[in-house]
Amino acid sequence: MGVEEGRDMVMSGRCAVCGELVFLPFRCVRCNRFFCGEHRLPEAHGCLDVQARV
Repeated sequence: MGVEEGRDMVMSGRCAVCGELVFLPFRCVRCNRFFCGEHRLPEAHGCLDVQARV
């Protein structure tokens, strides 16, 4: 595996909510999971950290 191939594997992933394959996933700094654009906000993915603060 070349450097470029390895970089592509690191930069892509699946959304923890819907499983969508995303090239540049968003990482939630509160729960440390990866999400697509639709589920990137803590409120949109039901972040446990947000629920614990309520």
